[in-house]
Amino acid sequence: MPAYMAEQMPELLPKVMDNLMPHMIDDVVPLVTQPMIDYLTGRK
Repeated sequence: MPAYMAEQMPELLPKVMDNLMPHMIDDVVPLVTQPMIDYLTGRK
């Protein structure tokens, strides 16, 4: 990794996280909610 990139990392990291988090949440939420819905509806 070039030195100038290492210096910019602290500034880039929040931008990278802001870009990644919505995608990660979109992927994870269905995986978590569907089994919970099945579990809750199966109990009733």
